[in-house]
Amino acid sequence: MFRIIIADDHPVVLQALKKIILEEFPGIHIEEASDTNILLEKVSEGTWDLVISDLAMPGGGGFAALKKIKAYSQTLPVVILSTYPAEQYAPRLLKAGAEDFISKDSLPAGLLRAMHRILDLEKKTE
Repeated sequence: MFRIIIADDHPVVLQALKKIILEEFPGIHIEEASDTNILLEKVSEGTWDLVISDLAMPGGGGFAALKKIKAYSQTLPVVILSTYPAEQYAPRLLKAGAEDFISKDSLPAGLLRAMHRILDLEKKTE
């Protein structure tokens, strides 16, 4: 069973993402984080297959979280979600180690495509 963390400071977004993911991946284990500090705490406390994080949230945001997660585990895939323009943030985030940058305008299809690609990749390396 895959284990993922979703981090977003808006409860409605968290619940919508969780619903979208569970419909596509029944049985997946999802933990939630409402800020960067909770996200980093959860990452350090378990074994995860994927982190999905909002770019802008309390405690430093997705970019700060990405840097700390990659320092902790180079192999843990991180997908960053944002309402901000991809051309403005995606190159920096991908260079810092993000697996993907998904505009919230492209939800749910963009996220689900990224998850299929990442989790299929994970299955092949197990």
